[in-house]
Amino acid sequence: MKTVLKKPFSVGFSLTEQELRRIHNTMVQQMKIKSKNTISSFFELRYKNGVRAEKATLDEIIADNNSGEWEIQELKMNLVSKNRLLETKIEIEFRVPPPPPSKESTQRPYSIQYDIVGDERDWVYLTSSQLDDRIANLKQHPLFEFLIFALALSVVLLFVSIATFAPTSKILLPLGYKIGGLFVSAALVICFLTVLYGFRSYNFCWGDYLKIYNDRRTVAKYVINGIIVALALGIMGSIITNLIFLR
Repeated sequence: MKTVLKKPFSVGFSLTEQELRRIHNTMVQQMKIKSKNTISSFFELRYKNGVRAEKATLDEIIADNNSGEWEIQELKMNLVSKNRLLETKIEIEFRVPPPPPSKESTQRPYSIQYDIVGDERDWVYLTSSQLDDRIANLKQHPLFEFLIFALALSVVLLFVSIATFAPTSKILLPLGYKIGGLFVSAALVICFLTVLYGFRSYNFCWGDYLKIYNDRRTVAKYVINGIIVALALGIMGSIITNLIFLR
């Protein structure tokens, strides 16, 4: 009996060359178990500039520059049995979801999706379980929506902190608290901007992009560590300033 299983994931991911090869190897091994016929492989890429390209092998994909306008935005791998009487297929897709409110973001909001077709239910669900295990090794929670909200809130706090210094302000706080609030809100804005810069939700980690990926994360970690130290010093400074003015 024909069984079809399609499973989408709305998660972030960092797909490395090693994990990509492991996923492909899992697909090939499962196809060999089920099909005695020749297996046909299909690979498709979509780049940042909108161009789509078909590739013959994984090595061609890994050899891609993967940067600038040719940065990979979508990768699809498809393995199909050539037996026309018995459909057996494993397809997996990794993609950078389009930002809302585009039509595609509503119809296809997922970042990872696989599609398995076979005539044995047990084989289909075993293959699904193995792909789930592989995907679990590379998925990460997408932070973009949370960070945009946190950044907007931090900007509001920054403007409120600046407003407390106005002569007409009705917010009566000790000077130390005002300085501390301004410093903390400014640091939060920088921190969230840094996280957005350094920790992307969707990553195809090979080619030129791998260096960009590592450099961004390194810079972000240094900035965040510096902000943590500065926040600690700023809070201590505001407390000392407040104590001095209270005397």
